[in-house]
Amino acid sequence: MHKSSSLTFLYKYFFPACWVGVVILAFVVGSNADDELPKRELLGVSVIVFWIAFWSILVSIRLRSAVTQDEYLVIRALREEVKIRYDQITYVCQPVLANPVLVGLQYRDDRTQEVCDILIMPSRSEQLFSFNLFSLNEVPMTKFIRRQSKRANPDYNEHGEPSRWRPSLYIISSGIIAWTVSSIILQT
Repeated sequence: MHKSSSLTFLYKYFFPACWVGVVILAFVVGSNADDELPKRELLGVSVIVFWIAFWSILVSIRLRSAVTQDEYLVIRALREEVKIRYDQITYVCQPVLANPVLVGLQYRDDRTQEVCDILIMPSRSEQLFSFNLFSLNEVPMTKFIRRQSKRANPDYNEHGEPSRWRPSLYIISSGIIAWTVSSIILQT
């Protein structure tokens, strides 16, 4: 049995609220600045802070607490608990270069028939004594969910999983754009 990290709550609720607060504070202070130079500097820094807040909120929206069991995956939200059978899972993927480690999961909800994408942050105890530079190796939770999905659904296709590099490339490329915009603002 594998469980989510106890830090899931902080990453889901606390950190995004902090980043949104920092963005709002930067815009309020920047708009009330009398001198042109501090206003420009605050706007340049705000672009980077907004970029961090955007990705933090995007992760927090999809982040869920989960416990794996032999027959199903139990997803816990604040007010509900959903049991997902492993044959409902479309794919499981663990992006590289992510810290904390995240497990991406797509499944079809039986009640609504819609496809749901979620993220799970595995327990840090699964990673304590393993050397996993840049998160290139998958954690036991990812391997377990994939194994159970293959067992429950013979049509599960590991080659149909999205690239493990795609999320990191999106974050890095958008970060380069944010950094460039911030530099342009600061230099004008």
